[in-house]
Amino acid sequence: MWTQRDQIQAYQFLRRRLVSALVAADANHPVSPSRRLVLATVLGLVAALLVTAVFGIIGLLNPSGGKDWLAGGKVIVEEGTGARFVLGADGVLHPVLNYASARLLAGGTGEATVTVSPENLGKAGRGTQIGIPGAPDSLPATGALVSAAWTSCSRTTQDAPASEEPRTAVLLAPPASGVELPRDQGVIVRVPQGDRFLLAGGRRYKLSDEAATALQFDSYPTIAVSARWIDTVPAGRDLAALPVDGAGDRGPAVGG
Repeated sequence: MWTQRDQIQAYQFLRRRLVSALVAADANHPVSPSRRLVLATVLGLVAALLVTAVFGIIGLLNPSGGKDWLAGGKVIVEEGTGARFVLGADGVLHPVLNYASARLLAGGTGEATVTVSPENLGKAGRGTQIGIPGAPDSLPATGALVSAAWTSCSRTTQDAPASEEPRTAVLLAPPASGVELPRDQGVIVRVPQGDRFLLAGGRRYKLSDEAATALQFDSYPTIAVSARWIDTVPAGRDLAALPVDGAGDRGPAVGG
């Protein structure tokens, strides 16, 4: 009477003969085909580990040898000194006053901070220093951010010259008392540079002279605000005439 173990061994023997017949065209081949498969798999894993180890050692020995920082959008820290730079649109490195400014200028999520050696940084030109004076070098964690409302105010006096920049103040407190502008109404403001904007629906829309005339806004009073204040309002589309194909060209001839 065959035991279960005998049956399993017989099945495995028959299976090895079938595999050997299909792979090696010899059911009695002395070397099992599965042995070569296992050997090739082990050798491949060893080779992959060796390649990974080599690149890891290269990265440890030369961590700042990459050139991805040349693509921009990263906070660049000089190895050894800790100096911060951002790559500007002009293709040169600009020293940054503090880390908060560097994060804002780099854009994106701000998590792309790379350390580059002075030798590699020397390949790019140097521009002027930029940044926000007094901004912090240490940023709070996301959970520690203050989410309370804040108010931006622009104030001027009646006897101030037109060229004087109105004062801007930011209040990190509940909104100041005032009249909330309904969504179906708007006001026209003017910055010292002369540009006019329509404020409506929580956005600013730049008014060209032609658009102001066409919309009959020239007779409306304007409020003087600072350029800093207008920058706090989200921008909408500029109000200007839509382009018309063939405008100004000679029209078709009319018979008669």
